Amino acid sequence: VGSEHTPGRANFGDVSLTEAQLDRGVSYVSRRGRLPCLVRKAARRPLTVAALGGSITSGLPFGTFTGDDHARSHWLYHRKVAHYLARQWPSTQSAALNNSFNCGVPAVGPAFSTLCLHSLLPPAPDLVIVEYAINLSGDEDFEWFELLLRKLLSSAPDLAVVCVASLRLAAVD
Repeated sequence: VGSEHTPGRANFGDVSLTEAQLDRGVSYVSRRGRLPCLVRKAARRPLTVAALGGSITSGLPFGTFTGDDHARSHWLYHRKVAHYLARQWPSTQSAALNNSFNCGVPAVGPAFSTLCLHSLLPPAPDLVIVEYAINLSGDEDFEWFELLLRKLLSSAPDLAVVCVASLRLAAVD
């Protein structure tokens, strides 16, 4: 899978991107750095972090909807980010977990979050972490994902947006 190369396309496993899609993916390179701006903010004041995604973000696989969230919520990637922020900037980010919002909704793709973005996000987040690794299943989902990213990036000039991927690793015989 993905071993053939089609001219004008980039192949990533079984997902192939056209030149136009690749060009759209780098449209924000020339803007001022959002992550360096986030680092400067973190040193000055508490950050508001929101995580958008599906089941992985929501924590469904870790029992967060069964009342067992305290035992396993430390596995959630956005909780790890909050802990990192608190360790990195203890004077300003000591309440990082209190300023971290889990906006994940199980079993939905990016269309839902794109359409309900303002209802899902806290007011004026500094960082939005986006994860839809399992909930992207076709061209339409990828178009919604791109629209979600563009909507986030155009909502505030200094909003940092980070996309994360969740990989399932399995032993190979």
